[in-house]
Amino acid sequence: MSAIEYLFTDGKTGISHVSTLFQDTVALFKENRELYDILLGDANVKYPIEDQFSTSDFVTGYASDTDSAQIFVLEDISQSKYVSKKLYDLLAKKFPKGYKLGSYMEVSRLKKFYYDEYCEELDMEGDDIDKDVKACGIEHDGRVYIPDTMLSSNLKERILSSVNNFFAKGGSCLFYSVLFKMYQDELLDTHILNSEMLMEYLKYTDNSGLFFYPQYCAKIENATVDILQEVVDFVKAQGGSVSEDEVVVGLSFFPEDQVRMAFDDRSTNLISCGRNLRFHMDNFVASKEELTVVEDIIRQAISSYKYITFSELLEDIKTQVPSILENNAVFSEIGIRNALSILLGPKFSFRNSLISSHNHPIKAEDAFKELAKRPPYTIDDVNSLAEACGTLSSMYIEQLLQNSVRVDKTRFVPLDTVNFDVDGIDNILLRLCPGNYIALSDVTTLSALPTCNYQWTPFLLESYVGYHSKVFKLMHAKYFGQKHVTGALVKRGCQIRDFNTLAATAVIDAGVPLKQNSVLDFLCEKQYIVQHRYEDIDTVLSIAHQFNTKKK
Repeated sequence: MSAIEYLFTDGKTGISHVSTLFQDTVALFKENRELYDILLGDANVKYPIEDQFSTSDFVTGYASDTDSAQIFVLEDISQSKYVSKKLYDLLAKKFPKGYKLGSYMEVSRLKKFYYDEYCEELDMEGDDIDKDVKACGIEHDGRVYIPDTMLSSNLKERILSSVNNFFAKGGSCLFYSVLFKMYQDELLDTHILNSEMLMEYLKYTDNSGLFFYPQYCAKIENATVDILQEVVDFVKAQGGSVSEDEVVVGLSFFPEDQVRMAFDDRSTNLISCGRNLRFHMDNFVASKEELTVVEDIIRQAISSYKYITFSELLEDIKTQVPSILENNAVFSEIGIRNALSILLGPKFSFRNSLISSHNHPIKAEDAFKELAKRPPYTIDDVNSLAEACGTLSSMYIEQLLQNSVRVDKTRFVPLDTVNFDVDGIDNILLRLCPGNYIALSDVTTLSALPTCNYQWTPFLLESYVGYHSKVFKLMHAKYFGQKHVTGALVKRGCQIRDFNTLAATAVIDAGVPLKQNSVLDFLCEKQYIVQHRYEDIDTVLSIAHQFNTKKK
C-alpha cells in the first residue's frame, strides 16, 4: 500500500520498492482510464467488495488473481492512503480501544495477531505499518480507531440523522461541541471521547458533502458564524429584558460557554437590567422631547448642587415626564438608568448613579461635602448618596459632621443653625466625667446641658464632642454609626491615645474577666461597640493584660 502511495505521489511519500504489478496497475489507471474501468468492472464481478467504508472519496478498487487481499485505492491521496481489508478487519477485531501509533510493542502485537489470523507474516516495517493503519481509520491523540467499532449502528444513524435534520431545517453551522453534548450520556461507553473525536468521525463517515472547520461543519464552503451578533439579534427580537439562561436555551445550537460570554460582552448595545438580565438599546423608548426635559432636570440640579443622584432624577421624571417610565415599564430602574446614561452620556458624567457635569465630574468625597452644605437633610439622603456612589454611608458621616450637625437619628442641619455654648457644655460634662473618660451611653442627664436651638440627643452630643468641644475628644471603634451612637468622651491630654487603649482601660476599671466573650459582652453593653465582635479584640486583651501586670 505504501508502494502504491509512492507511485501516486510521484515518489514524494511511501516506499520505493514497488512491484511490477503495482506499477502496471497505476500506469493503467493514469494513462488508460477507460480500459482500467472495464477491467475493474470484471474484477468486481469476480471479487465482490463489501461497502464498509463510508467516505465520498472512495472511487475505485482492485483485486489480483494471485493475491486474495483486497486493496482499495483512494484518489484523494492527501486525506487517505491505502486500506487492506485484512488489516482493517484485524484492527477492528484486536484493537477495539485503538491502535497506538509509534509504539514498538504495538507493532509486535499487530504482527503476531496478523500471523495468528492469516497464517502469514506481515512483512512491513513499523513506519509503513503506521501509515497503513492510519489509512484504516480515524487518528486522534496518537491512536487510530476503526470507525465500525466506535459506535453502534443505531447510535451512528441517530447522530447522522441529527446532523441531516439540522441542515434540513435551515441551520448554517453545526458545532461539534453542541452535537456531542446532545449525545454525551450515550457516548460515555463508546470510543468517541470528546467533540474533537466526533468531528473526525463525522468527517470520515460524511457522504453529504459537508465542509468541516475546527469548531463546526457547514453545507457551504467558507461558512462563518458570529455568535456575538446572534446573541445581540436574539435579545433584540425579544423586545423586553432577557435572562442569560433564556438566551442559552434560545440559541441552544451554539456552544453554551460562547453564548454566555457573548451575553456578558460590554461592547454591544445590550443594556444591563440587573439580576443577570439585559435588553437591547433599540427597544428603549424615549423621544427627543422627553430627553430634553430630562436634560433640563439634570442641568438645574447640577447648577444648584453640583450633582444629582439617579433616585432623585427618577422622582423628578415621575412628576415631569412620566411617559418615559410608562413606555419602558418592562425594564427595571437599573435598566432605565443605564439606558439614560447611554443616551445622555455625551452631555453629562455618569458615575454609578451619580450624575454631574462633564467639565467638573464629581467624586464621592466632594458629593458628600456638597450634601453637607444643603438645607436640612436626612440619613436617608446620606444612604441614597452612598448607594449612588457605590460606597458605604458610614465612611462619610464623619466628613458630613465637619460641615453640619446631626441633631437626632434622622436629621442633619447646617452648622450655623446650632448655637453651642461650648464652655457651658464642657463644664457640665466635666462634672459628669470625674475621670479621664466616660462612655457616651453613660451621659444620661442630657437635659442639664445648655440649650443650643435643638433638643439634646445622643446623636447631637456625639456631634458636639466630635467637632466642637475644647475639653473632650470622641473615640469610637472605626466609623460614626449610621443607626447607633458608640464610643466615649475622652479628656484631651490624657494618656488614652486610641480606642483600643480606651477599651482595655474600661475593661480593667470595670473588673471584667480577661476572656474574649466577657470583654465583648462588656463593650457591647456599654455601647463602646455595636456588635458582639471586634477585629482588634486580641489587641484589647493584650493591652489589658499589660495593665493588669503593672497593677500587680
